[in-house]
Formats: sequence, C-alpha cells, structure tokens
Amino acid sequence: MDSIKDPLLHSLLEICKHHYISTHSHSLTSGLALNKGKLSAESIPKAAEKAGLKGAIRNQSLSEVNTLALPALLLLNDGSSCVLKQIDSKTATIHTISGTANISLPTLSEQYSGTVIYFKPNQNQEGLSATTKPTQHHWLLSPLKQAIPIYSEVLLASLFINLFALGTPLFVMNVYDRVLANHAFETLWVLAIGMGLLIAFDLTLKLLRSWFLDQAGHRIDLQLSSTVFSSLLNQRQQSLKIGSSASYLHEFEGFRQFLTSTTITTLIDLPFIFLFLALIGWIAGPLVWIPVTVIPVAILVSFLLQYSLKKHVDLMMQEGSRKQIMVYETLACMSEIKIHNAQSVLQRKWEQLAEQCGHHGLKVRKITQTALSVTQSIQQIAYVFLIVGGVYLVTAGELTMGGLIACSILSGRALAPATQITGLLMRLHQSRSALNGIKQIVNAPKESDIKNTIAPAFIKGDIALQQVSFSWPEQPPVLDNISLSIRQGEKIGILGPMGCGKSTLLSLIAGLTCPTHGRMLIDGIASEQLHPAQWREQLGFYTQDSRLLYGNIKDNITIGQPETTDEELLKVARLTGVTRFCAQHPEGFSRSVGEGGFDLSGGQRQAVALARALLKNPPILLLDEPTSAMDLSEENRFMRELTTLIQDKTLILVTHRPGLLKLVDRLIVLDQGKLVADGPKNDVIKQLNQRTRSTTTNNAEEIA
Repeated sequence: MDSIKDPLLHSLLEICKHHYISTHSHSLTSGLALNKGKLSAESIPKAAEKAGLKGAIRNQSLSEVNTLALPALLLLNDGSSCVLKQIDSKTATIHTISGTANISLPTLSEQYSGTVIYFKPNQNQEGLSATTKPTQHHWLLSPLKQAIPIYSEVLLASLFINLFALGTPLFVMNVYDRVLANHAFETLWVLAIGMGLLIAFDLTLKLLRSWFLDQAGHRIDLQLSSTVFSSLLNQRQQSLKIGSSASYLHEFEGFRQFLTSTTITTLIDLPFIFLFLALIGWIAGPLVWIPVTVIPVAILVSFLLQYSLKKHVDLMMQEGSRKQIMVYETLACMSEIKIHNAQSVLQRKWEQLAEQCGHHGLKVRKITQTALSVTQSIQQIAYVFLIVGGVYLVTAGELTMGGLIACSILSGRALAPATQITGLLMRLHQSRSALNGIKQIVNAPKESDIKNTIAPAFIKGDIALQQVSFSWPEQPPVLDNISLSIRQGEKIGILGPMGCGKSTLLSLIAGLTCPTHGRMLIDGIASEQLHPAQWREQLGFYTQDSRLLYGNIKDNITIGQPETTDEELLKVARLTGVTRFCAQHPEGFSRSVGEGGFDLSGGQRQAVALARALLKNPPILLLDEPTSAMDLSEENRFMRELTTLIQDKTLILVTHRPGLLKLVDRLIVLDQGKLVADGPKNDVIKQLNQRTRSTTTNNAEEIA
C-alpha cells in the first residue's frame, strides 16, 4: 500500500516515526477493514495499536488541543489529515503528504474538521521483569469494561422497575383494607390513576432497559466478532483447523445471544429478591420465613443437578461441533463423495452424530424440565403454606386480608427468579462452552507482531535457508535439514517426487508456515523480524490448491489490491488468458465465480488465481504447478508471456512439466524432504540422468 495515496496512513506513519517506532504501511493496515484500500478515522486507533501506540479520538477546537500531547493527528474537512507538531497563538507547525510547514491558525481552523486523535506509547515491555510487565488487554474483558456505562443504566432502570413492582401488592392491600371497608370510591380512583401512571413508567423503563441491553450486546458483539475474526486471519497456517474454526465461530452466535437475552435480566433481578422479602417481613412479620426457607431449597435443587447438566451440555456442544465440521467437509468434498459412492458411509456417520447429539440434548432438556417442575412445585407449596399461615395471622388480628393477598403476590415475585436458576445455569454452561471454542481461535499461535518486527525501507529479496526442517505435529519431517541460498533475480526450478516437500518449501518461503528447526533469512535478517505483510508484498504466490472466494472474477483478481486500475487488471488478465473466457460471457469480468469458484472450470479457476498472483507485479514469484490445468498450446503461450515478465524478477517454480524448465537456470531437487541436488540446470539434469541410468542398470541386474 502506498502511503502517499492515503493521507491518514501517511500521518500515522509520521506519528510512529516521532515515537521511534520502525514500521511499514502494510504492517499497520494488515487485517484491518479498509475503505477502498484506505484507512478510516475509526480504524486509526486499531492501526496505531499494531505499532504499540494507544490512540484516543476527541472532538475539540484548536484552542482546546492539548499541547503537551503533541504530535497529534488532525482530521481535515476534505477527508485528509495532518500531523500537528506545534501550535501557538498565531501559527501551527503541521506535517502533510507535501512535507512539514508552518501555517497560520485561521487557515488551519478553516480546514480543521474538529476531530483530533492523540497518541501515546503503550508501556514498553522490553527489559521489564515478569512481575512488572503490564498485562495485555483481555480480548473479552476489555469490551465488557467499555460497556459498563451502559450496564450501569440497565442497573438503574432495573432498580426502578423492581421498586415499581411493589406498587401492585401495595395497591391491592390498600383496596381490600381501606377502600372496600369504607366504600371510599374517590380513594379507589386516586389509587387506580396512580397505578396507571406507575404502569406507564414501568413499561417505559422496561423498554429502555431492553434497548440498553441490546445496545450493550451490539457493541460487545461488534468488538468481539472483530477481534475473533482478526485472530482467525492472523493465525499461523499450521495451527489453522478450518472445520473446527468454522464450528467455533458458529458457537459464538450462542454467546452473542446470551449478551442480549433474558439471562442478563434474570441475573440483574436476582438481588432484588431481598427487597420483596423485606416488604413481606414488614407487612406480615413471621410469614417471611416461608419464602426465606423455600428459596434456598429451590436454589439447592438447581445446583444439585448442575454436575449432570454441565456434563451433558458440554457433550451436546461437542457433538454439535462435530456435526458442523462434518457439514463443512461434506460440502467441500461433495464431488469426491459422489465419485466414490461414499454417500451411504457419510449418511451413517451423520445419523450416528445426530443420534449422539440428540441423546445429550434430551438429557439436557430432561434435567432442566425436572428442575423446573420441582422448583415450580416448591413455589406452589410455599404459596399454600403462606396462605395457611396468613389465615392464622388474620384470625389473630395480626394481619389484614389485603396484607395476606399482597404477601402472596410478593412471594411469587421473590420466588420467580429462583425458579429460573436452572435455565440460567444451562445458558451459562452453553456460553462457557462457546467461549472455550473462541479461546481456541484467540489463543492460537499468531504470525509476527508488528511491535517485535523491523521495517526496512527496501527489501532486495535475497533468501537463505539455514538447516531448515519442518514437520506437522506428531508427524515425520516434511523437510529435513535444508540449507540453500537464493539470490535476487535467480530463476529456480524445484523438482522431486510427490510428497517430497516442494510445496511446503514454497509455503515456508512465503511465511505461511514456520520452520520447526533452523531459520530463514531475508537480506540477512531473520524472517521473524519482518512483518509477514511487508514480506508478502514482495511475493506473487500461486499454489496448487489456490481457491476463489464468492464474488465476481474482478473481485477475485483484485482481492488484495482493491485500488487496482482497469489497465493493470487487463494486463494480467491477458497474460493469464482470463480475457479470452471473459470475452465469451455477457457479464465479462463481472461474472460470478460461485461458491469456491466452482461456477468456473478448473482451467478458468487457475487462470484467475494466476492473475491474482501476478497483479501487483511483485519482484519475487512463487509458482506451484502453474500450468497443471492448461493444455500444451495454453502452456506455451503462458511461457512466452511469462518470459518477458520475469526478466528482472526472482522466479521459484515447482513443476512436473519439462517444458517449463526453459524458464529457469538453476534446479533444486528434493527427495523425501532432503536436498539431493542443487546447481545449474544442465549440471543437475546430467546428474539426474546418470542416477536414472544407474538405477535402471541395477534393476536389470536384479531381474537377470
């Protein structure tokens, strides 16, 4: 990304420079939601956080700007920005894309939009002991803390709602004890009007509370979903489990609903049980001991069932995740399933999963229904005892008829939250299980952090692998002790039998996977010290399993370069042959590729993916079987076009097509993960031919 075309990014880079932070435009914007390839004002704090800066957006006039917090970023009326370095009563020193200049205060005031962004470094963690290092913002607690002001409004509304709930029993008590006894109809209407107003206020507060809960849940959901998806995009390739991650994201929907459901309302209303009990005690004295005794019993019943409930909720969520993974794999491999007539096998597995998931679901429903039925029965028993005890108090003249009815209403309100505890705990278990899945994404190994990287102004592109090995967990090495150097501008072919590690080697060079042993150097710098986004800006990488995303052909080609001009698009489209099949379709480049690109043929998908890899005209090309779906004439045409394109570029080519070796000058041969040959093309070919003749002779002697 060119910071000259993005004034906000240019200003942020200048701020980083002031704080002695070495960074790069792609490092700052990697993983952010950009608007036409440019930063928005709202995304600046997120970009700054990547560089170890904390950004705070304020709406202030120039006279209110905190001079002690300079430099600061000013947003201008034309959508651009500048860095305010100094300001006095008459002039200001600002930095823009054009450079640093002094400007009069009236002129700056006309351009200034009224929004300033201050920055300060996060506490440096270098050199701090383990006991003094600051903690990172927790991915869950941080958005919850930001929603505290809204939840405080919810608590305030809940306080008044529960206070208003006292109105109905007090209204009933006064009607029975005073209005009926004295035929005081005027008092009746005064009380009725008062209750009408109370009900109106109660309705208003309930609607407001619901709105506040929705707003809080919406804010938390936006921040959490952004954090979780950003973590997903930043995962290391070898730790990424596609089906499991998709299942975890699906489970996150359950936690999102928890944030806005009646569960929160129930939690908030629980403490107000004591308010209703206090009023019962004030009206009826000893009758309060009936709900005081019954409520702990109802709660105890719920907690006694929690072990079994938690067990089956966890198992139900696990089986549900397995079902989600199976659905994903089935849809992704539908052709293979049908070709090999595996539908019956998959159907059987699905029915087994559905049966297991349904079994645990039935157990969960049985437990919750049992707990609900028992607590409701306890509530009814409490009501009966309350009436019986109340009759004795009324007979003794210690309680009025209105007081007894009021206490029965209050008892129901006090017991209601207690009867909902089982359902509340079930939703808590489901949310906890969903959060555990999300933790798998958030806490998975990530690619390099910008705060631990350096940002050279220029990358030449010399690559060195030093005793590099790579293996998947609990698997034998895919690459074993590979050492080689690749100079800028070299044209290299990589040969070897299937499974020898050719594609893995390209993946390591691209930074998609990390060596399990050894290291990779780029221009003499350890690859871990370069931000992956800056390194990949130098690469055009085509893989054998390159996939397309839902959208049209143009979107798929320009997915990493949204600011691409039509001329640049047409150039790579002609080179890869995309223009030919686009010209035969009425929608051209706007033609939809379908899910996964399966509305296109295999050759067409390959052409689009190749165009995407070549679009940014990168200095280093990594091509893994780029002509596997092409016929001979298409391959020859592609070779002619590519020969001109790669004259001043580094080419690393994996292929089984002998014709493509015309593009390279050096060959690297791998076998069983080991480097068996490396040198000039002709020398390596002679070496391979001699080895082949020797193997053939030995085989012939064995047969003889």
